[in-house]
Amino acid sequence: EQGKKKSGGKLICLELDLADMESIKKFVEEFER
Repeated sequence: EQGKKKSGGKLICLELDLADMESIKKFVEEFER
């Protein structure tokens, strides 16, 4: 059970990181215009 929770948490963190990267990219693109 603990192993499942840990891997699930990691997946969620990865998804959040990807979303952050997307928003950062958009922010930089807007900033460079």
